[in-house]
Amino acid sequence: ALNPLLELLSTTLLTTPTPANLPRLGELWDNSWQILLACYGLLVLIAGVLVMAYESLQTRHSIKEIAPRVVIGFLAGAVSLWVASQAIEIANGLAQAVMGDGLDASSAGQTVRNLVLGSVNGGIFIIFVDLFLAGTLLVLLVTYIVRVVLTIVLVAGAPLALMFHALPQTEPIARWWWKAFGGCLAIQI
Repeated sequence: ALNPLLELLSTTLLTTPTPANLPRLGELWDNSWQILLACYGLLVLIAGVLVMAYESLQTRHSIKEIAPRVVIGFLAGAVSLWVASQAIEIANGLAQAVMGDGLDASSAGQTVRNLVLGSVNGGIFIIFVDLFLAGTLLVLLVTYIVRVVLTIVLVAGAPLALMFHALPQTEPIARWWWKAFGGCLAIQI
């Protein structure tokens, strides 16, 4: 049970695949971009209603606050794939930097494998430790899979989430996206 788990761990240790490595992710992002283009007119219309209601129905949001938000929301959705790619590369680089100069994923996995499999011939305590280690590795790899899937979903839906920077009332949705994406990348570091 340990051999395939340690092999998988050595190939996926502390990394997140970049959008360039996942070609379908670009297609999913493009679909979200098309939906953003279709729905952004509605956000601009709502922003216009908010601006027209200034000093009559509401006094909080003027054109000075709404106009830049509309532009920022559109641009954030437009460059989200590039920003996500750069953030993933930075997170991968930081994870490698934290581990030190001489460590790479394959040598770390090979070292752990040699340590664990070298002690399998011991008593019952060693067998229980090895079973615990196998369970821990399985949980680590499941966590890796969940983290990568969440990252893919967040990147694919980035234009839809980031377009909500356009209005003050919907900006918490865009902030949530930034927090979730940052959290997915911070886990590996």
